[in-house]
Amino acid sequence: HYPLRRQRQMCIRDRRTPDPTLGIFTATERGGAEQVSGISLSFPIAGPARTANARMAIAEAQSLEAHAQQVEQSLAGGFDALWAQMIHKRSAAENLNQAAQKQLAAAEKSRKAFTLGEYTLTQTLQINRTASEYRHSAQTMQLEVVELVALLWLDLHEIWDLD
Repeated sequence: HYPLRRQRQMCIRDRRTPDPTLGIFTATERGGAEQVSGISLSFPIAGPARTANARMAIAEAQSLEAHAQQVEQSLAGGFDALWAQMIHKRSAAENLNQAAQKQLAAAEKSRKAFTLGEYTLTQTLQINRTASEYRHSAQTMQLEVVELVALLWLDLHEIWDLD
């Protein structure tokens, strides 16, 4: 916020102190027949227009500062949302992984039961299909967690420092 603070300080200073201007000029008129040289001094006196301009500049600085704070909060909120999403998905991935392990054990038991003639081929294939779907869901969720972790690292500038 250094540029905004500096602009505000300059506006306050401009409102308090006059801004004199000294100028030197030369002019040629009538095709060079007349030459004019001179010095000009401009010393503005504080008045309503000058005060209004200073107030306008302060208002602009405050508006820019508010916008910068809003962007900062938005970015921080984005990080917090990513973090919460990563925590939630990591928990879901662990639960899906446990369910997939149980389903794989059930699939192995169903193969043995099919070999012994206790299950039909349809039952065994259905249990194996369910185990495969659970494993796929668990792996997909783990991939989403890895993606969110990578986005968090990127947001923290751990992967690439873009600033």
